[in-house]
Amino acid sequence: MYAQASLATVTWLALNLVAATADTQCEASTSKLLKVETTNGLIEGHLADDAPCVVEYLGIPYAKPPVGDLRFTSPQPYEGHQIYEAKSFGYDCPHSTFPYIDYPGFFDDANRIIDYFAASANTTQSEDCLTLNIWSKATSRSNLAQKPVLVFFYGGNFTFGNTNTPFFYGVNFANAEDLVVVTVNYRTNIFGFPGADGLDTNLGMRDQRLAVEWVRDNIAAFGGDHSKIAISGQSAGGVSVDYWTYAYRDDPIISAATTHPGYVYRLPLPDPS
Repeated sequence: MYAQASLATVTWLALNLVAATADTQCEASTSKLLKVETTNGLIEGHLADDAPCVVEYLGIPYAKPPVGDLRFTSPQPYEGHQIYEAKSFGYDCPHSTFPYIDYPGFFDDANRIIDYFAASANTTQSEDCLTLNIWSKATSRSNLAQKPVLVFFYGGNFTFGNTNTPFFYGVNFANAEDLVVVTVNYRTNIFGFPGADGLDTNLGMRDQRLAVEWVRDNIAAFGGDHSKIAISGQSAGGVSVDYWTYAYRDDPIISAATTHPGYVYRLPLPDPS
């Protein structure tokens, strides 16, 4: 007589068989990357849905929530040592809504695509938004913490933008190339660039700096090499990268920088005369 296995037992065996099969198809085991020790404490990642050899970590806080007395001030390093399940994107920073565009010849889905690109596709906003996301593929170099690292800053004219958008989903790049991909939420609009007397300036760019400092201090746990950090940005994010090369010449942290298509002086400078 055969014993009758419960549905729960069969399901458990099936799930573990799938996980084991996926792991054996990877160049290296993903188990080392699923739980990593950081200055935040233990962070638990998960296998990406679209790439079973890539471990993703979403919504990792890198700064204290910029609320209350910390509103309109430079970011402060995150303090916390509890286990963090990095399973979902953090909140978007408060931002403007991108206006509806009605150009002649626009195809039907154009504004929907722009909505996603401009971070206005019904994602939740909060001032508690200073988080980053990491994708790392299990390879021999990840075990040795030798992967180059790409940190990306979104654009949006410094008035809108976020990381929770299909355009900046780092899993595919991390899966195709042997590198660690990081995307960063930073403050925009009046919260990131208040421009008022007596307040710190360029808070959004200061957020970016603190995020890269966090990456430098922790990326080895995710398989990355802290001496091979490159920053990149799109539009206003590219402008941020260009400013970085001026602002931090004595302590750049990074080893490379690239912009697309933004840079500081995008238009001809006015004639001094």
